[in-house]
Amino acid sequence: MKRLAGRYHRVWDRIARCFCDAVYPLKCLNCDLLFKRPPVTRTPDRSGQIVHDPKAPYTETMPAQLSSWICPRCLNAIQPIVSPKCSCCGLPFAGRQGEDHLCGNCHETPPVYGRACASGVYAGALRAAIHVYKYHGNFCLSKPLGRLLFWTYTHQYTHRHIDCIVPVPLHRKRLRTRGFNQSDLLVAEWPGLFSGVGDGLAEIPIYNDLIVRHRHTMPQQGLNRKERQRNIRDAFRIHAARRIEKKHVLLVDDVYTTGATLNECARVLFGNGALDVDVITLARVAAP
Repeated sequence: MKRLAGRYHRVWDRIARCFCDAVYPLKCLNCDLLFKRPPVTRTPDRSGQIVHDPKAPYTETMPAQLSSWICPRCLNAIQPIVSPKCSCCGLPFAGRQGEDHLCGNCHETPPVYGRACASGVYAGALRAAIHVYKYHGNFCLSKPLGRLLFWTYTHQYTHRHIDCIVPVPLHRKRLRTRGFNQSDLLVAEWPGLFSGVGDGLAEIPIYNDLIVRHRHTMPQQGLNRKERQRNIRDAFRIHAARRIEKKHVLLVDDVYTTGATLNECARVLFGNGALDVDVITLARVAAP
């Protein structure tokens, strides 16, 4: 009886998908081409989202998080950041052979934070998805992008303990203009995802108000490394520093360009008692 019910459900699922493809075809965020809804290869969770095995190969499951937003051709062009890369800032190296090691910038001027990693290179379809989410207010993308970031965390931080998660803040003026902090929304669903992983991770707190951006700065876009560092200097302060005293902090942002903003946040965190600070972002510019 259960087998018959399952077969009946699959038939109706295919009919529903065919109807949706005909009436509401998907349009790729990157190339604007229409494409068919991808087949369901995993069981949806209670929220209706597709849950992918966190132990599955890194490069195979990364595109699946955005398969309802980006066509297969553009998905295949997304570049996951894998080894060899900088063991500190996560910069991907051009050569595909060898082990992780420090890049020239980190060797000459080590960043304040301990280690940074990112889901993929800031280009193509991943860049398009982040732009639509961040600058066009497409809140629906916060869940798949947030799951992509969480999935990256489960692969990259398996042996590194964290005590709390801290999103990079926006100044109140920019927050009013944009209407939301993209870094906050990326981790909003993480507590529920942590509960699925187990090992007490669901109890890791997210401090959205820990870092305050008290000085309004000009946009970092278009500035070089030194200009970014000057622009962001002393722009942050800590609220209720006791929450991070002797704690391992995971700092979250959407894009890593030169690392100036993340480095300044890490400096303020360490200055207020943090024991360790690591960084995770959705994307990373391949050549800052």
